[in-house]
Amino acid sequence: MENAPIAPEDEEFCLQPPPPGEIEEEMMLVILNGIGIPSERRPLQCVTFKQPLPEYFRLKEACQGWRLQYSDVIRDALRKLIPVLESPNGAVREHLERHREAEIEKDRLRKEARRKRQGAQQNLKWFCSLF
Repeated sequence: MENAPIAPEDEEFCLQPPPPGEIEEEMMLVILNGIGIPSERRPLQCVTFKQPLPEYFRLKEACQGWRLQYSDVIRDALRKLIPVLESPNGAVREHLERHREAEIEKDRLRKEARRKRQGAQQNLKWFCSLF
């Protein structure tokens, strides 16, 4: 352990993400091909979502390195995914159905818990009114 090399303190420690697979490469190619295609002018809606800061910085830096606008990359990626959400097939459909069922069950349990709390509060008010 004493002979283990020590990185200088001024070097930043950074875990490198695994290299992209074939599917990711194909997806990026589809996105890049769509970015350059002119589209009709339409009203735009600003969409805000939370993204982990390290991911945001990685995306922004990678796009700057290739002289791409990161908003164009995000917009075109989402444009490609919307039809998949509208008409999913196979494993995607199965996964989405499981997710929807789980969310419906969570909502049911939340409503049931809320109803029980409200019922307990009503009973407490009634009980306190007796005195």
